Amino acid sequence: MGQPELKAGSANIMADDTNKKNIELSLRMQTVADMVQPGGRVCDIGCDHAFVSIYLVANGIADHVIASDVRTGPCAIARENIARWGMDDRIDLRLGDGLDTVKPGETDSIIIAGMGGILITDILSAGKTVVDTAKQLVLQPQSELEHVRRYIHEQGWFITDEKMLVDAGKYYVVMSVDVGESSRNEEKTNDMVRAGNDRNGNDRNGNDRNGNDRNGNDRNGMDATGNDIAGIARSENDRFAHNSDLQEIYFKYGRRLLESHSAVLKDYLEDRRRSLVNIISGLEHAKTDNARKRCLELRHEQECIERALELI
Repeated sequence: MGQPELKAGSANIMADDTNKKNIELSLRMQTVADMVQPGGRVCDIGCDHAFVSIYLVANGIADHVIASDVRTGPCAIARENIARWGMDDRIDLRLGDGLDTVKPGETDSIIIAGMGGILITDILSAGKTVVDTAKQLVLQPQSELEHVRRYIHEQGWFITDEKMLVDAGKYYVVMSVDVGESSRNEEKTNDMVRAGNDRNGNDRNGNDRNGNDRNGNDRNGMDATGNDIAGIARSENDRFAHNSDLQEIYFKYGRRLLESHSAVLKDYLEDRRRSLVNIISGLEHAKTDNARKRCLELRHEQECIERALELI
């Protein structure tokens, strides 16, 4: 007999008795699940009906999941789904607010998806003792993306991956954040890479700390026989090196998305650029101070979009 259909609100998850991996998540939640580092303990804050929690255990991505939600209704449905899947011993369902339901040291990865950016950062701040003992955050803010990226930067954490997607006609961003000890080391490494240096202190061309390259050529661009060397290609990161004016663009649109030349981000920026033309045109006919102020803000956004499109 096959596994029964899992209860859901707007979603539907099915599985058969031959392959438990046949769990269909929305593209948004599949992207969230794919970001989770495998082999660890996970807590899913705002788990709703526990679809992601069940998927992670069924696919061997998580050893154990704490599924937590502040709402009694979704928790009741989640409890039924977990029981029908036979995962009561692998998924611990908890009712409570944010990370209040989790103790420090209980989880390696923390998922917070489908909430506003300010709420997400509030949850992380309130649960800082839990975050400090975790290794990874998987965040999917519904709004205030720039605020979330700035918050991550201020905490000394590091965005290791970021994906943008379109699901049911809406744009979404999912990010993986390193909050462990390695985040500080990675940020230092990243600073070196922006300057063109690798983890060993060698620059982008393989030159050592003394300025000699991997072939023994010296720092003046002369090879071992005294010939001049020309046409050395710059790395991708070299475009961004020592460019402080790019920081706002990174916070607004995501450095990882820009560096990966995200086609979805490009589509979003072009859509937004077209929308701004119409919005500004309408505001220009208004004579109020608020309208003029808003026009200035939107023109600045236009400038940021143009700069971002240049980078993509």
